[in-house]
Amino acid sequence: MKIPLIKPFIPDEAISEINKVLKSGYLTEGVVTREFENNFSDYIGCKYSIAVTSCTTGLEIALRSIGIKPGDEVIVPDYTYPATADVAPILGVTSVLVDVDRTTMLIDYSEIEKAVSEKTKAIIPVSEFGNPLDYSLLNKLKVKYNLKIIEDAACSLGTEYNNKKVGCLADISV
Repeated sequence: MKIPLIKPFIPDEAISEINKVLKSGYLTEGVVTREFENNFSDYIGCKYSIAVTSCTTGLEIALRSIGIKPGDEVIVPDYTYPATADVAPILGVTSVLVDVDRTTMLIDYSEIEKAVSEKTKAIIPVSEFGNPLDYSLLNKLKVKYNLKIIEDAACSLGTEYNNKKVGCLADISV
């Protein structure tokens, strides 16, 4: 006999809505996706949202969109989901791992500065466990070293920093 760790609860109304999408023939870029993107933009307070298949896909698109190329470096916290660091090598880019602060489990801002080189083009900090990043510190580093900030916000939907929702504070949030 198996004892499930968790038994998902999916209301009949949700199953009905899922079936409508499946029967529509538009599994990715249909009306429901556009409605979700618009509602998400309104909730976060940003101008644009694009639904993607995963945070990994979103991070790859973000890196490509800012012109990251082989030989470049991106700084990533060493405590995160593996995809945050693994996405860079897909593009021939090096992920430079830096430690996290033991009290917040967020990227250690002083370690970012130690890791910056002439090849560094971006920081991919993670707002972990609903803890928002310190954008006053990140923005100083961004300006000082001419870097882009691509936030991995997968674990912080709804979190706020200075009365703004995570998702509209970085150059790109995923």
